[in-house]
Amino acid sequence: MKSSKIKTIAGRILFFIAVCFIFIMPILSFLRMSLTTDGGFGLQNYVDMLHEERTAKAVRNTLIISTASTVIAVAAGSFFVFLTAYTNVKRKKLLELLVLAPYIIPSYIITLSWSSPAAMSAAIVFIVFFVYSLVVLVKKKDEEDAKRPKAQLDQCSYI
Repeated sequence: MKSSKIKTIAGRILFFIAVCFIFIMPILSFLRMSLTTDGGFGLQNYVDMLHEERTAKAVRNTLIISTASTVIAVAAGSFFVFLTAYTNVKRKKLLELLVLAPYIIPSYIITLSWSSPAAMSAAIVFIVFFVYSLVVLVKKKDEEDAKRPKAQLDQCSYI
């Protein structure tokens, strides 16, 4: 019985290491690529990015959208809190459920997707395929970019 417990613990540790590798490897790869310049390692890519007009526009748009969504969320939340706490409206319980639904649904779906072994193995296969494809595509793109002159490189395409 002791040996099966050790195998279970070892299996869990190996699974944890594999999951960490799958999630952390792409982040470290992107970090390494972002710090790589023509002369070796450096922060020149970040300096170039921060001096572009598109970066300033993206930051400005992000601040506008986040501020507007925060104001709307606070206003709607305050309205629903007032409505459920201080008024006597019909279907008050349904209204409370609708307000809490965005917090309940994501964790419930995650629980369902990871509760069965088939869902978990499908998720692992998808993650491995995604990470592998991403690394292969990024390497292929780097090889293509290395063949082009510097003036032809498009670092950030419009969608």
